Amino acid sequence: MTTTETPERLHRDMFPIEAYVPHANPRPQTARAFITDRRIQVYVEDQATHASQLLVDEPITGDVPEPLRGQHDRGRGQLTVQTPSGLVYLTPATGCGCGSSLRYLAPPVER
Repeated sequence: MTTTETPERLHRDMFPIEAYVPHANPRPQTARAFITDRRIQVYVEDQATHASQLLVDEPITGDVPEPLRGQHDRGRGQLTVQTPSGLVYLTPATGCGCGSSLRYLAPPVER
């Protein structure tokens, strides 16, 4: 990081959500997304091993979603994020995600 660069800041922590990422996986999956002022990370849980896997880690090329206060963003509808590889669609999921390993992930940057 150079002296003119500002630290990356977390804008959204979305969980549980359904992520549809056509360029990475053709079917929607239960996921957790971290959106910063510069990039998006989407994690999914491997159903066989229950390990968290990084599905998307790309810069945001379109409009950056506004920051939201609160621990988790449950949202009110679908959020679409543009990346160099294509669109990422994030929709709030039902349930609390209690049994998921995604629940224990920490954000990649400060809140």
